[in-house]
Amino acid sequence: MFLIQMEVVKIKKYHPFFVIFLLICFSFSLLGCSINVNKDTNSNFSEEVQTSNFALSIEGPKKVEAGEEFELKGTIKYIGEEELKLLHGESIIRFRIIDEKDNYFDTYEPPLVQTQTNLKPGEKIEIVRNLNEIVKDSRKIIENPGQYEIYAKTTTLIDGEKEFSDKYSDEEAIIKDEIVTESVKIEIKEESSEN
Repeated sequence: MFLIQMEVVKIKKYHPFFVIFLLICFSFSLLGCSINVNKDTNSNFSEEVQTSNFALSIEGPKKVEAGEEFELKGTIKYIGEEELKLLHGESIIRFRIIDEKDNYFDTYEPPLVQTQTNLKPGEKIEIVRNLNEIVKDSRKIIENPGQYEIYAKTTTLIDGEKEFSDKYSDEEAIIKDEIVTESVKIEIKEESSEN
């Protein structure tokens, strides 16, 4: 009986702190719920492919309005074990957009200049491109509503140490001709009347 009375006294003593703690937890849970309710979790896509030394990924929106600016992000991560002198085209990651009639557009501008990047294991190179600006300057492939396929690919990746060594042939210096992600479908919708 005495133990039960002691427990009641402890609860009464800490009761205000317990109530404040519950109010704080409840507030955070409401805040978290309100953020998640407004967020469209299916608004973006992400696709990744891995080789023995690299992981290439592409991210972007699943749906955009015709004429709306949108960005694609490509990331190449070096997952090898030793530092690497990597030779590659100036824009190491390119995006290809294909419309419903199999017309396509690549996001690089010739001439391709060779660049060297020293990579340590785990390092990344990110390329972010505003696709609508690029397309407006060249072909107008993305102005029409419809389904499009988009994928990322790298330029040829060459081991710089082997390229400038007499011990290796040109073919042996090539790490990978190119890495290509799976294509992802995006939808270009009619421009809304609000614009």
